[in-house]
Amino acid sequence: ELTAANQPYAIRQHAIAGLAVLDMAKASRHAGVLFRKAPPPGHDPSDLFAAFLARKDGAQSLAKAFQQQAPAIDAAKIGLRVLVERGVPASDLHAALQKALGNVSAKRKLDAQEMKRWIALVQKDGDPARGEAVFRRTQLGCYQCHALGGAGGRVGPDLSGIGTSAQLDYLIESVFLPSKVVREGYTTAHVVTKDGRIFTGVLQRESAKEIVLKDPIRDEIVIAVSDIDEKRIGGSLMPDGLDQSLTDAELADLFRFLAELGKPGPFAVTHRAVARRWQHAALPASIKTLESAAIGKLLQEGSTLAWQPIYARVSGDLPLTETSAAADEQIVLVRCQLEVVTPGSLSFQLNDAAGIVLWIDGKMIAAQPKMSMDLPRGGHTFAFRIDLRARKDRRLRLELVESAGANGQAKFVDGR
Repeated sequence: ELTAANQPYAIRQHAIAGLAVLDMAKASRHAGVLFRKAPPPGHDPSDLFAAFLARKDGAQSLAKAFQQQAPAIDAAKIGLRVLVERGVPASDLHAALQKALGNVSAKRKLDAQEMKRWIALVQKDGDPARGEAVFRRTQLGCYQCHALGGAGGRVGPDLSGIGTSAQLDYLIESVFLPSKVVREGYTTAHVVTKDGRIFTGVLQRESAKEIVLKDPIRDEIVIAVSDIDEKRIGGSLMPDGLDQSLTDAELADLFRFLAELGKPGPFAVTHRAVARRWQHAALPASIKTLESAAIGKLLQEGSTLAWQPIYARVSGDLPLTETSAAADEQIVLVRCQLEVVTPGSLSFQLNDAAGIVLWIDGKMIAAQPKMSMDLPRGGHTFAFRIDLRARKDRRLRLELVESAGANGQAKFVDGR
């Protein structure tokens, strides 16, 4: 009853996800009906796709439903995005979603002539700045698995110096045919348990008693060998077809960006102590009228705010325009974490203090281009409320710098 068309979209979505645990065939039929129309504004059915991918035969059952009735284009795009983010091998579902987009294509063939064409295109037309923008698209999920300067996912290799260690043809092949050559230490395993759960991740270790995987969300997934029904080893966590949502021009830019990473110039990840891993959240209307002390407490606790990860560019600058879903939103909230190893005086530098209200561990601090303060050992949160209307510079850069009298030691927290 809760999956009926007269129910709110969110209710239908959650009901079908629950039904997938009880009756996969019925759940797939209802999902097929739901996805015939594009999701309403403000609704993202990613969790529903993930619910099917987490069950044995879920992807196959959903693929059959889509073969009978194609999903709406926007629904298909979201489904493909979830497949990319989760790294689940589901060829039939992938093909059904691609067909809905009218973009069915065979696996890309990279013979010598085609590779030569791509290398020439990248060298002639590829723009690394545009390529960085492609890399940062949340739909591609690059930061889910890969890090730059330590900030981002750790299930795949850190790409900070990939341009100095890999040839252009290798980079092109790694995106087009990710499972052809898998770097040592990044082999994946696909496990189905006896109770119908599915796990896909990078194989960390394996023994006679258990297998341990790592995926973009969890550092360790421990599965007892006695619970395993099926196991398949091999391939890359990055699925085939990642490139099919991009134009040739966008791919050329992306390859050029990867090729420049680590080389001297604007795309060299320096060792300067700059905040690279950030989180951002929308400012609810209910707290806009609160006093600064109350807002500082909320920012410190964070329980009422939906914080989302965001990362600085290679340069170390955080693009504030990427922190808001609404084009007209002029107030943004961002925060980063600092780990103090040796307590004492520390010095920080902001690229621009205009329009900023700063809280450190919930206590409001006067934001200035150069700041010095004593901080005790342990973790500390720097939370910023930024009024874009008061700023000419739409970037934020927070750097830990050396100065006379600064005797403390600290580092910004990175990772995902």
